[in-house]
Amino acid sequence: MSNEDNIPVGISYSGGSSSEHLIQMVLEGVIPRPEHLAVFSADTGGEHEWTYEAMDEVEARCKVAGIPFIRCRDEKDTLGGSLIAIKRDGRTRAEHPPLWVAKDGGGRGRIGHRCTYHFKIAPMRRAMSAWLRSIDKPKKIEEWVGFGKDESHRAMKSVAQQ
Repeated sequence: MSNEDNIPVGISYSGGSSSEHLIQMVLEGVIPRPEHLAVFSADTGGEHEWTYEAMDEVEARCKVAGIPFIRCRDEKDTLGGSLIAIKRDGRTRAEHPPLWVAKDGGGRGRIGHRCTYHFKIAPMRRAMSAWLRSIDKPKKIEEWVGFGKDESHRAMKSVAQQ
């Protein structure tokens, strides 16, 4: 994790152990701390209670270390609110999580989800841009994402798309 150009770094924190370990390695000095560093956590408004507890703990450790911890959320909607609005507002399209359904003849299938961009990526990009403006830096950031070994295929797919 070389940051020789002193580009601001944003750590993407999911509330999971892989991204938490990345933050902990910075806090303990295993990974050198960049001059401009913030932690960004996307909040769909529908995470598990224990995820919010983990976020609170990591946020407290970051605060002690002087690292901004920024929770990113869609300003107008939550994931659950989006689903409820289908019926309430008569929406014909909704940003929805992965849903498991019963398949004809038994078994289960998964409906593709459409919530990642709307509830995670877009709010995080807006928050990163706001943070960069607040520290008077151009709109260029190096994003660090912690992946576990079991997620390495996703990490490699992400790198290949850049």
